[in-house]
Amino acid sequence: MAKSNEAKRPAPKKLRQALLPDFLEKVTDGRVDKKKQPEKGRLATHHLTHNREVDTTRQLQTGSSSSDGGYGTPSRPISAAMATGDRPIRRPLLVDAGFETVGDGAYGAVFSVKVLQKHSRVFFSGPIPAVKKTEASIQRFRQEATHYPVIRSSTVVRCADGKPVLYFIKAGMYAALAPDEERRKRENSIKAIRELINVYPPPPPKADDSRMQKEQREIQKAKHQAFGRHMLAFWHAIGSPHEPPHLSEGSQPKNPDAMAKLVEYMQATEWEHVQIANWIAATDPEIYKELHSSYQSLGQDKLKHLYQGTSACHSGLALLINRTEDPHKDMNDARENWTATNCWGLYEGGDVVYPDLGIKVAQEPGDLSLTRAAVLTHFVEGIHDSERFCHVRFTKEHILRPSGKVYTKMAIPCPYPGCPKVCTSKGSLKTHLHGPSSKARRAKKSPTYHWLPTKEVKKYIARAFAAPAQKDEEEGTGEVLRNDTDEQAEGL
Repeated sequence: MAKSNEAKRPAPKKLRQALLPDFLEKVTDGRVDKKKQPEKGRLATHHLTHNREVDTTRQLQTGSSSSDGGYGTPSRPISAAMATGDRPIRRPLLVDAGFETVGDGAYGAVFSVKVLQKHSRVFFSGPIPAVKKTEASIQRFRQEATHYPVIRSSTVVRCADGKPVLYFIKAGMYAALAPDEERRKRENSIKAIRELINVYPPPPPKADDSRMQKEQREIQKAKHQAFGRHMLAFWHAIGSPHEPPHLSEGSQPKNPDAMAKLVEYMQATEWEHVQIANWIAATDPEIYKELHSSYQSLGQDKLKHLYQGTSACHSGLALLINRTEDPHKDMNDARENWTATNCWGLYEGGDVVYPDLGIKVAQEPGDLSLTRAAVLTHFVEGIHDSERFCHVRFTKEHILRPSGKVYTKMAIPCPYPGCPKVCTSKGSLKTHLHGPSSKARRAKKSPTYHWLPTKEVKKYIARAFAAPAQKDEEEGTGEVLRNDTDEQAEGL
């Protein structure tokens, strides 16, 4: 009996510890404890996001930059960063892969090739992650950008599977043009821009955009120049899914003189669109075919004065005047579309930064950038001296690949007693009842909105979308709706 009891007796503690896997350290009172992990800190356990992949082990071992041009390594030793309390700069891994010729003839160039150590599915599969808009995140983006290498010559950035995400074409806007012709066209574009903004200045920044308001005051105080952005596009208005695509409000000025100058501006800059179309056709024929087919199907009937010829391919144009941009993605653009950017004027600064690639592009007048702006985070650094005019041409996803939806305009009377407002969508009715989401705008308590709590908003929306018979029964009662309407509101 004693022997059987000894057989059931557990093994000594030391023996049990020896039999445990390496990642377990000890057994105490029958409890198995995992080996303690080092305390989490900003430097030791910085989580890698989808656009911040780095070889952390190699960085911590070497603690210094390598001779690969700064790609994928901290800008200074880890020990120096720890001494100052700063987080080390972490950049995506880019590898130099020599040179290659893309395109043919006048619309061909020799590109320096950079390969991003990421597969393209990181960008093109699944939902597009939004960019944080907090002041701290914006400051971090701009601080890290000071350590990025600057691209100044023709460069293509490809993913690990070979798919390109950026083409920077040095002097691409002057391809196939004689020196006299390129000077004349450049001067005509700049003249048309200046004449347009003199008669039709860009709209001021939004009331809740304090950073842009501050930047506008500084630029205008120092230079007495225009500031802002014109959006000239055929698109589907955000927040109005019931309405068909149409020309943007900015492309239809009410002043006849402004409209005349806008028409002249579109005609004077048509050559730019032709050059861009030729480069897209040379670098990505399949995408150009899809863009061109979509654009020409709209034609002059829908694009009206924004139409720029039979070679054009982009239905949207943004004119940025002395304006920088915060980190963002153009998430409503066609995902695999090429967004084209070119600049004019005499200026310093204004580099375009791509944090997902760990580089910034010094875009001078006449240079051309083709980027996947829908999936790549990008922003513009500060502009110094003189003036900078930037053209951004794009196509929205719903324009390039329409859903086939038949649009019917809605008219929804506001169900709040005594309110004559007629809303055109469920979203606009909700905003009208609840108020805007912006904290700055909510602080003003505009009488345009009813400022109702969420629970009451749901009840009124249920009333607005209730069956006619039910609405007739409830009309004029002034009572709170029954509980069964809460279920209707949740399902809307």
